[in-house]
Amino acid sequence: MPVTRTLTAAFDYFGARATNVRWGWAAESADGSVVVITLWSDQIRREGTTILYSTGDRADLPNWVRRPGNRDRKKKLQHAIDHCGGLFRAVIVEAVDPAADVRTTRKQYRAAEDLVMKIESFDPVTGEFTAWSVKSSERQI
Repeated sequence: MPVTRTLTAAFDYFGARATNVRWGWAAESADGSVVVITLWSDQIRREGTTILYSTGDRADLPNWVRRPGNRDRKKKLQHAIDHCGGLFRAVIVEAVDPAADVRTTRKQYRAAEDLVMKIESFDPVTGEFTAWSVKSSERQI
């Protein structure tokens, strides 16, 4: 996975741009064919060869549900569902303190070049979602 010093550079790796470089949690390519979502490393788990990611059932939901980054990410997730078969690319970020009320990153962003995720469930009101990795034969992006 290429490690970059900025989130913008990690999004650029996939040819995508965030709506706002200061608070963007997601990005989309100019033609809309690629959506990129940031994933917290501590929320990723493995089941065999499958990678699972979920933002559901988190106690800190009130801290991030109304933030501009989440509002924009909800639009990007919906776009991935409507136009990309539910598929998205990922940038992995690590929290300085995973228990903090408002998380900050360690300033290392890993563009997960071999990872394509598929949205399993999505709450368009809160932005909570669950996704799993897809095999290379199932990838369209």
